[in-house]
Amino acid sequence: MFPGSIFAATTVTVNSVPSSITIGESFPVSFTINTNSTSPSFHYKVVGTGVTLFTLPTTDCSSSYDSCPEINIGESGTATGTAYAKITVFTGPTINIAVRVAESTGHASTISEYQQIANYVVPSSAPSPTSLPTYIPSNTPAPSNTPTPSLTPTPTKTPTSTPKPSNTPYPTVSPAPLETPINEPLPTDNLSLEPTSTDTLGIQDLIKPTPAKSPKTKFNFPTQILPVLFIGLGGVLLLSPLIIAKLKK
Repeated sequence: MFPGSIFAATTVTVNSVPSSITIGESFPVSFTINTNSTSPSFHYKVVGTGVTLFTLPTTDCSSSYDSCPEINIGESGTATGTAYAKITVFTGPTINIAVRVAESTGHASTISEYQQIANYVVPSSAPSPTSLPTYIPSNTPAPSNTPTPSLTPTPTKTPTSTPKPSNTPYPTVSPAPLETPINEPLPTDNLSLEPTSTDTLGIQDLIKPTPAKSPKTKFNFPTQILPVLFIGLGGVLLLSPLIIAKLKK
């Protein structure tokens, strides 16, 4: 803490302030010290209302007089100097500037009257008392366009066509050869060509053989042809629908 002000021995007067200042840039303040103090020098700094500022060349002057600039007092007890300050934050609504001095030996301090600076410029980049740092998210890379897999068409099932029967000629059924009846020789029991005696045979003695009747030829139906015949008829019955359908087309 700074020591209390002493108003009897020392006075400070602000001689001039800028008519216009820019927030964030340094500006001069001219002042004069009149004192009856025996201190050979004084520390000085710029203070103000409506702003946050510090006296150049260092910010440490705000908390310690020993860190503030120093001015020597002559034998007349008078000294004139120029302080430089910089406003860091503008709070408003107006800017008022003053100069505070303190003895270098005992740090007894004195402050001047405030001088108002009517014109000032607040640049857009000047910090605001309520401003907070803006969080800027990092650039997250956008997801790459993943190609959509193409749809593979499902193969169409081709119905299996039933092969049409080829025009195969029907098997020719050859009839089995007919059995030819064997003509057995006629019985010769009643026929006698030998003479019954040693006498010479006469014509009348000759006995003519009785003509035998020709036997009638009997037809025997071959039974082995029946299976072949039935197979052929079955084939005709099975193929008749296909032949009819072929004719309709």
